[in-house]
Amino acid sequence: MPDKKSADTRGKHEIKKVEETIADLAIAIAAVVEVVAAEATVVVIVVVVAVTAAAVVIVVVVVEEATLVGVVVVLVVVVVVVVVVVVVVVVVVVVVVVVVVVVVAEATLVVVVVVVVILTNRVNFIV
Repeated sequence: MPDKKSADTRGKHEIKKVEETIADLAIAIAAVVEVVAAEATVVVIVVVVAVTAAAVVIVVVVVEEATLVGVVVVLVVVVVVVVVVVVVVVVVVVVVVVVVVVVVAEATLVVVVVVVVILTNRVNFIV
């Protein structure tokens, strides 16, 4: 017959290991959530909101109305939402590209000016 005190000790030890594992999982999940939140962009947020709104409209209309007209309205709303999301994504991408081009152009201009100044100073020093 196993010793009851020994079994209690083993049980407490197993419970402690499970609690530590749960704590480690919670920390890992929190880290993943933090990274995902940090990496989320405005475009992703807009897409998620639009899809969620479309899903809510679909559920509400289909469940409450359940008519062909309701379904057509939902489809029109979904198409409009998707078009708006695509337009927003395209605008954001264009703005990002323009900003990158402007920043690169400005950086190139700064480099050219610095090189010209350095060369001018060397020429003046030599002369």
